[in-house]
Amino acid sequence: MCGFFGISDKSLIDTDFSDVDERGEFNFSHHANPAFFHQSILPVTGKFPGEHIFDTGDYYFTYTGEIYNAPTKGFSNDTEWLAEKIKRQDYDFDEVNGQYAISVYDKKNSTITLIRDPVGQVPLFYYNKNCLIYSNTIKSIATTVKTKLDKNFLKHWHQLRHYTLDKTHYRNIKLFPKGLIITYNMRGKALKSRAIKPKRINDNNILKLLKKQQYPYSSHRTNCGIVSGGVDSSVISALYNDTMDCYVTTINKDKCWASADVKKYGFRSLIEVKNDEKQWNEAAVEYINKSYMIPYTWSYVGYYIMGKEMSPAVKVMLTGEGADEIFGGYDVYKTNKLSKYSLRKDGNTLNAKYKQQVAKQVSKFNNVAQANKYLDQRSFLPCAAIGANLALGMSCIESRNPFLDHSIFYNDAFVKDIGKQRLVKIFKDVFKFDPPKKQGFSGYMNELYNYVNNTEIENDPKDISLWKDACYKIMERV
Repeated sequence: MCGFFGISDKSLIDTDFSDVDERGEFNFSHHANPAFFHQSILPVTGKFPGEHIFDTGDYYFTYTGEIYNAPTKGFSNDTEWLAEKIKRQDYDFDEVNGQYAISVYDKKNSTITLIRDPVGQVPLFYYNKNCLIYSNTIKSIATTVKTKLDKNFLKHWHQLRHYTLDKTHYRNIKLFPKGLIITYNMRGKALKSRAIKPKRINDNNILKLLKKQQYPYSSHRTNCGIVSGGVDSSVISALYNDTMDCYVTTINKDKCWASADVKKYGFRSLIEVKNDEKQWNEAAVEYINKSYMIPYTWSYVGYYIMGKEMSPAVKVMLTGEGADEIFGGYDVYKTNKLSKYSLRKDGNTLNAKYKQQVAKQVSKFNNVAQANKYLDQRSFLPCAAIGANLALGMSCIESRNPFLDHSIFYNDAFVKDIGKQRLVKIFKDVFKFDPPKKQGFSGYMNELYNYVNNTEIENDPKDISLWKDACYKIMERV
């Protein structure tokens, strides 16, 4: 995963841009007065893949992510195809399947166009006061404009555990909406906007759909599968077994099932990343300090630890992100109440506009479970994908999520699914074993609170409130 940074008029910001440092191993800068662009390159092939601030003649563009259905005839990679598409001023991304964030600078008209994939897998943040600043990490913008934490937003995050609308935990730094194409002038005024509308399908053969995705998600690069102790990652790892180089899991006081049962599923080269209390606490603090982001769940600290352990040997890591939200894996979907991640009973303090938006979204559903899934897919899930992206990206590892492929995410056949029976059936029919019970990564939530606050609280070991309080405190110190 590459990183990029851009500003429409660097003369308006009093800062030294030589300190702008995105993740990656190669750095390039381009000055198109008054604009400034910076791109870091992750050489996934082990050697320099070419210039990544691309010049198509009338346009400069930066790009991070991957387009899975880019034509191969006449193009050596997806970036070459994208360059030709931009050169033709073709901004129709309805049929484009992938995870991506793109910026395009029009030299002739002095405009900047930002594009983000409709699922929201790749982060894209922006600041828009007198000039436009954008990046796929929030840290580079926050340090450039020297903004402060938005404490009112952090209260909302404490309730919801994800972004609401386009706001972030920094004042005036926003999350660019997923699935939008917006063109700005050099002062940051939006000139035109277009929504990306992927085609919806109806195909209930999840096994066929997943196997069809194997090649684009498991390419010639060094691949690793996550075996976290649940159905989702296990299905992906098992189905893509013949293209995997190794598998990884974290173990701590709740030792992962994989270490004992991995041979039954045909997994090979399992690497167990030790994860003790001290390591986990230090990693959580390090994650926040490096990214200027709060881990949406404790599992991303596990991702971060794994990334550090597997880099630089591994370039691509496949996850099971998205399966719970698509196939109804959370217990809240089995209740008659709206998800706590959407509107909690104590959500009176939430932004009124956000509450109105939620009410409008759920009005189309008669079934609360389906409404919960819908809301989580559009709010919590993109934030979760961003969390995995950042946690692994800080170790120069790409995060790929097969369940978020358009053939699955925009599949009407899975709307009514509650309980992930389809994935369980894959195990029973194909692998002849019962799947593991949902477990996932364990975290030291109380321990992090004690680590940060120098206390000795011993409550429920999965006290999310204490976890959030500790993250909040670390964020204040950044």
